Amino acid sequence: MMFYDLYRFFTRRSTWPIVGLLVVVIMLSFQAFAGRRAAYFPDDQLLDDRRWYTPADVSQLLSDLGDRRYIYGATELTLDIIYPICYGMLFAILISQLWGPRRDWMLLAPILTVFFDLSENILIVYMISSFNGSETNVAWVASVCTLAKTLFFLLSLLLILNGGILGLFRTRYNRNR
Repeated sequence: MMFYDLYRFFTRRSTWPIVGLLVVVIMLSFQAFAGRRAAYFPDDQLLDDRRWYTPADVSQLLSDLGDRRYIYGATELTLDIIYPICYGMLFAILISQLWGPRRDWMLLAPILTVFFDLSENILIVYMISSFNGSETNVAWVASVCTLAKTLFFLLSLLLILNGGILGLFRTRYNRNR
């Protein structure tokens, strides 16, 4: 029943204005991330951009960033909160429309993607705010969140792609009957 309630929540929001707004916010987020990278981190690979990292990697990056790490933290609490919520909502809307109520459990993929992305962001901000030059084991948890976010993101994309392809075949099959 819980998944069906989620399905209904997302299908009620699957209107062109909402989908269009989500796409615009996602595109603006891409531009903002590119601007952040160009202005403050042109030579650094931030933790969000990696698939895996160790406490030593985190310590090295935060040391290398110096005071720029606070800019990184600020964008993790603003831009990188808005972005996952928007892409998660878009993915959930697409999955609910492509797969219907009988596959409502598939909504777990974008929901878990957003959960792990937001968890990663909170842990990164914690590591930035508590950084004292030494390694922290919190980096392991953050790295697991980063990896899980990536895997559930890819799963969400595969569900959307597969649902779209199957929908095309169903439409053509029904038209040719």
